[in-house]
Amino acid sequence: MAYKAQALCLSENKRGLSLLEVMVSVGILAAGIVFVLQALSFCAKSAGVVADNVQAVFLAEDILQRLEYEAGSAGISQQEAGGRLGKFLWSYRISSDPDLKLWELRFGLNWETSRRKDNLVLTTYLKNGS
Repeated sequence: MAYKAQALCLSENKRGLSLLEVMVSVGILAAGIVFVLQALSFCAKSAGVVADNVQAVFLAEDILQRLEYEAGSAGISQQEAGGRLGKFLWSYRISSDPDLKLWELRFGLNWETSRRKDNLVLTTYLKNGS
């Protein structure tokens, strides 16, 4: 009989969560979820920007190596050219620099995404093979 009385006392002292406590808990949980989702969205956008930048650098490096190879085998002359490769628009200009007795190569690469425009501009000097 003493056991039943003790069980009754425990059930009378036990209380549940109030509606206010539940609403505050849900609000805190929702704010945490929103924060995590925003962080994931930012990371995804950043990864896309980094991927574009890496692709642009590889493309620029490839075109510059091709130009240096052509300059070494056929000689250098003053010229301008450009083209498009996917979303990348590139152009270059080779001009003589009489002070340095070298050829100046200016290379530009532009690309655009839905929210931003980026560009890469490189300048280097080439020595004529002769």
